[in-house]
Amino acid sequence: MNTMSKKATDLMDLWNKRCPKLGRILKATHLRMRKTAQCLENESNLDVWAQAFDICNNHKRLNGSIVNGFKASYDWIIKDVNRHKEVIEKYGD
Repeated sequence: MNTMSKKATDLMDLWNKRCPKLGRILKATHLRMRKTAQCLENESNLDVWAQAFDICNNHKRLNGSIVNGFKASYDWIIKDVNRHKEVIEKYGD
């Protein structure tokens, strides 16, 4: 496993650890690995990702506590390489 694949796997493991309310990542698909690698090229600090994941797991607008039909997912947060920053800025304390 190359370094980027290891970091991508580490990020997915971090999601599974930090986001028990939001559903686990069960499979590291090729697309998911590629999107994760792109996100890590933009932000490699896992502490920043942990902060965004904690917010997703605990904020009622992101974790499905409000009946608005939305619940954050790993694929949602990696869809845009800056979404984790937007989560921190918009929903962080």
